[in-house]
Amino acid sequence: GVGIMNQQLEYDLKEIMKADLPESALINETLTKTYQQLNQPKKHVRSKGIALKAAISIAACLLLVVIFGVKNPTLAAQLPLIGRIFAQLEQKVTYPGDYSEHAVELQTSQTALPTQAGTKETVSPYCKESGNLTITLSEVTYDRNAIYLAVLIQNKNPFSENAMFDDCLHFTCSGSMNRVDGTKEYFSEANGDLPAYEIEGTFIDSQTFQGLIQFHWNNISEYASCNLTFDTIEQILTTGTSVMGELGDSGEFAEHMEFDWDIYEGNWSFEIPIDSSLITQNETLVNDCNEAGFGIEKIVVTDYALSAVAIYPEGENEIDYIVSVWDANGLPLDSHGHDFTSFSTQGRDVSQITVFILDYYDYMDCKAENYKKQPEKAIYQKTIQLK
Repeated sequence: GVGIMNQQLEYDLKEIMKADLPESALINETLTKTYQQLNQPKKHVRSKGIALKAAISIAACLLLVVIFGVKNPTLAAQLPLIGRIFAQLEQKVTYPGDYSEHAVELQTSQTALPTQAGTKETVSPYCKESGNLTITLSEVTYDRNAIYLAVLIQNKNPFSENAMFDDCLHFTCSGSMNRVDGTKEYFSEANGDLPAYEIEGTFIDSQTFQGLIQFHWNNISEYASCNLTFDTIEQILTTGTSVMGELGDSGEFAEHMEFDWDIYEGNWSFEIPIDSSLITQNETLVNDCNEAGFGIEKIVVTDYALSAVAIYPEGENEIDYIVSVWDANGLPLDSHGHDFTSFSTQGRDVSQITVFILDYYDYMDCKAENYKKQPEKAIYQKTIQLK
């Protein structure tokens, strides 16, 4: 454990030491005590090596916290979390993947702003405060059709105690995807094209939430950056009002609950860089169709997911059909979070897959435990060996 601690401390110390630290009596005092502690002889210890490592770890940790705290108290409070959110949550979300292996930390880019006292305060462009909430974007990674963000949300007051879910927060957002040539594609709640609406994660305490966002967009590698503004952060509550409502257009009415929401309004804006060199994928061309015109153009596999690009007959609406993919063991792959056009490959053997195209209603009849009925219901199916 000491070895791992020392490696992490060495990394954190290097990052802190890069900064231009202010002169501080507290830092000087801590440095003196740290050196004294490291040079203090230890008695009645079985292993001098273990004792020395422990002393170094404790002293260095004290030094790190003091230096970082003097430099920026707000960011110091986030130190145990920043850069580690992917590693803590990547296997617990509905779109699991080894994101921490490919993630880029966003906290390293900072600017110094003058204060009224004439000193300089270090502010990260990925840490924004608005209203009662401070939102920090910690890490980012990408694949073909998504940006994955690690997020820390801190509330000046406790979050609601009667929230319906303790593993997610909802949000609305707006912004643009920006191409290298300067053209943009805009998205907003008003246009009904939100690329994300949920942060999956966990509450660290009553005022702090850490989570991951799966931000959907096609062909991420075509873009240079994303301008993202969180307009609201929301919690659905267990309380509400019972109302009568019509069941679709049936003319029948039934009683249902309209739940209350805690909504935090603000303006948390970020520009997220997109490094297309980090987007890796393997494509297997299939270009196969049956007589009815249904088929598969290609299979795309990224570090986190698999997509089957389907072919439909002219005039058919693709939303009337569902693509299902089985792994090499004949088990259906799960959808990759809320992206129902791609499938999670984490822990699955996809050296060979079988792809099915089903009518929407047939798929609804043979999903989950009824998945073995898919071959007989499929409009199209094909087994494919992947690269």
